[in-house]
Amino acid sequence: MNALEAIIIQIYDSDGFCLRNTLSNCQLYASIYYIDLALKKIREDDIIMIKKFYKLTVLFISCEQIDYETIIKFKKNDFKSTKFVLKQPSREKRSKNINDYLDSEFIENFL
Repeated sequence: MNALEAIIIQIYDSDGFCLRNTLSNCQLYASIYYIDLALKKIREDDIIMIKKFYKLTVLFISCEQIDYETIIKFKKNDFKSTKFVLKQPSREKRSKNINDYLDSEFIENFL
C-alpha cells in the first residue's frame, strides 16, 4: 500500500480550522515529508502537530496573522533536517521581534 507523502492545505476564510483534527492519523507521521500550509492564522497547537512529522524535509507556511508568542514555538532542534520557509507574511510585514527570532534560531536573513 502506498503512503501519503505530501500535504497541501489552503484555507483562508476560517478562524476555526484545527490542524490537529485534520492530521490526527498517527500513520501519517512516518510518511509525510512535505507540508505546505496556507492558513488565516497559525496556532501553537498547529506547531505542536507539525513537530510530530519526524520525516518532514520541507515545510512552507503562509498565513495572514502570526504573532511572536506563536513563532517562538518553532525551534531549530525540532526541524534540524527540515527546510522551513515562512512565505507569508513577508519579512517586511513581520515585526522586528519575529524577524530577529527567525534569524537567530534558523539562518541569517530568514526570508
